[in-house]
Amino acid sequence: MKRKQRQLICCFFLFVAMFCLPKEAKVKGAVKENYTEITAPAFSYFEDFLSYLKNGGSFQYNQSYVGIDGKRYIKVSVKKGGTLMLTDLSEQMHNLTVLNQSKKKIGTFNADDSFLQLKTTPGDYYIQLPKEKRTITLTAMIYTDHLSNIKKEKTSLQSGTGSYVSHSFSLSKRKIVVFEICSVMNGKHPIYAYIEKWNGKKWVKVTKRATFKGSSSSDMLYGLDKGRYRIKTKTAKNQGFTMQYHLYKDTGTYRYKKSKASRLKNNVAKNQLVTILQKKARWYRIQRKSLKKKHYLNLSFDINTSDLKVYIYKKGRKKPIQKVTLKQGKKNKTKKIRLRYGTGTYYVKVVKAKKHANGHYYIYYSIE
Repeated sequence: MKRKQRQLICCFFLFVAMFCLPKEAKVKGAVKENYTEITAPAFSYFEDFLSYLKNGGSFQYNQSYVGIDGKRYIKVSVKKGGTLMLTDLSEQMHNLTVLNQSKKKIGTFNADDSFLQLKTTPGDYYIQLPKEKRTITLTAMIYTDHLSNIKKEKTSLQSGTGSYVSHSFSLSKRKIVVFEICSVMNGKHPIYAYIEKWNGKKWVKVTKRATFKGSSSSDMLYGLDKGRYRIKTKTAKNQGFTMQYHLYKDTGTYRYKKSKASRLKNNVAKNQLVTILQKKARWYRIQRKSLKKKHYLNLSFDINTSDLKVYIYKKGRKKPIQKVTLKQGKKNKTKKIRLRYGTGTYYVKVVKAKKHANGHYYIYYSIE
């Protein structure tokens, strides 16, 4: 893949692998040539900008372009405040300079041939093309800031304010909800986030505060029931971050009585969602028929806010023969528990340590 095919997304770090922009997408629609003034349209989500770009949202400048004042200036008109993003779509790297309304230099295009400025105010800005006479293709956009409502599978950008900002979303059914967050512009400061739910009278905090650090992509998984939610985020004033959330169906079946425990089969995993409103313990059973090989209970889990407790019983015994804790905050961790008490029926009880525990886990039985 050529460098220019991924530069737009590189500037937002988080979505390099997800949205690599194909070459043919850039040439769809009419390319505008040698415009001395362009407008940076405002978009709430990066995906909407990609659609605009694929349908003629780029500007081409050839060797004959003289520009404003004969200095090869291009005026960029910003009508709405937000995060300004300018990108050179050409195959070769160029030395492009960005100037403010007074035509004073405020920055240059980075190694990905993009310029990103948080908290840009409305007005006129300028791009100065290099003296070398080459064909250059540009695009411009404003990323709308501080969205009060966010949509699934859509990439929004939030600039830091030094205090918490709310972003609301709703669920029609219980779901696994995964938030992906990545810092842009600086990346040295942590990003904090937690979720609140509307209980009909007020917003109630339902998860612990999560901390995201560095410029690499980070994610947090939650198990949430039907209802209205908002994620509250905070970072430093000189830093921004992209945010997107994904929804996954609850495909699990659950048994809440020991007498009706769900049977675990050899190497057949059950994906189990844990939500905040869940109260009852879940029961599973394993039938061990042979002593010839080792038998194990396996758990893979992603739990936050509180722990899960796992109790293993042998049929005929009232007290558990083994106890295991699945620690919250331990992403993609596994537990492998050997069943050492001979043949017979084993029962497994999984219960939340505290009411706000949420996330999901895989549980299965193996013979090795």
